[in-house]
Amino acid sequence: MADEFSLRFVDFNELDLPKEPGEYLQETVARQFRVFPLEFHDESLLVAISNPLDVESIDSLSHMLKTPIEPVLADGKQIEEAINTRYDRNALESLDSEEESDIAARSAGVTMEMEDVGADESDAPIIRLVQVIIAEAIRQRASDIHLEPMDTRFRVRYRVDGELQEMSSPPPKRLQLPVISRIKVMGKLSIAEKRLPQDGRIQVRVEGVDYDLRVSSLPTAYGESIVMRILDKTGLMKGLPELGFLSDDQENFEQLITLPDGILLVTGPTGSGKTTTLYSCLNYVNKPDRKIITVEDPIEYQMPGINQVPVRKNVGMTFAAALKAMLRQAPNIIMVGEIRDKETAEIAINASLTGHMVLSTLHTNDAPLLQ
Repeated sequence: MADEFSLRFVDFNELDLPKEPGEYLQETVARQFRVFPLEFHDESLLVAISNPLDVESIDSLSHMLKTPIEPVLADGKQIEEAINTRYDRNALESLDSEEESDIAARSAGVTMEMEDVGADESDAPIIRLVQVIIAEAIRQRASDIHLEPMDTRFRVRYRVDGELQEMSSPPPKRLQLPVISRIKVMGKLSIAEKRLPQDGRIQVRVEGVDYDLRVSSLPTAYGESIVMRILDKTGLMKGLPELGFLSDDQENFEQLITLPDGILLVTGPTGSGKTTTLYSCLNYVNKPDRKIITVEDPIEYQMPGINQVPVRKNVGMTFAAALKAMLRQAPNIIMVGEIRDKETAEIAINASLTGHMVLSTLHTNDAPLLQ
């Protein structure tokens, strides 16, 4: 059969199979497609298959992993045995009754909706654990979640009011790989790629409120570090009165953002509310007689009546390039998500001097912008 389909045949008895195949391919996915991962080869994942006629499954697997698949032919029984013996199911099944009870208790009353891509019943403890991690962060009003593999432990921290706080009962080290794999599947990241950073997005609904989680993975010495930035969609649609301005300050602020030209910068550290403030400004000035264009990385919330441009660095659409193009669209108001370099700053200032109102942010260590 291998000769007929021009595939290489492999005998598992003659191979050094990977000790931790979950690093290449999640167990539930391996069982779903009846394949076994072997190694990375020339930027492709070498995968053992038993049915070379099932081309559609190979294409689907490649699309799911966002990685090219190089199939080799193997005996179906050997593949099944390898899945049963090589995958470390202990990580899921060794949750003792006390840990299960703790997860169940902490997840009680949590109403969370998310897409269970590639999940089956054996993943239930991990699914609930990830739900608990996310729900607890939202309850604490955290701006982001940090999952950090350490030498002997798996640290989970929440950033609340700018300060990192450790999760009271973090997952044990043995659950590091399945938890990270679960989050990568939710964020539509390639679970086979562990050598390069990746970015993704998760949409969840907790207690009836929609949240976006921006997911970033980074390879480290002890595994992949995951950071999830929490974005409350309802928070971005606040009006200016809900931001907590004093009455005089709010009146002055409203006058500033309704000027015909100029530049207004919102400054502060990560998680201080710069984006929320800018979106509130856009809500306030979004009128039918004004053309508003934004350039964002990424677009946090889609707003009706506003032209929103995403940054795409891989094709040359940087903040500066987008800003140059935007000026030819004759806008009244321009919003630049963040001024990060000299070129963007120069274009923004020139735009503010030529009849445009420019709204943007600067990342600073504290809120006041001293001159």
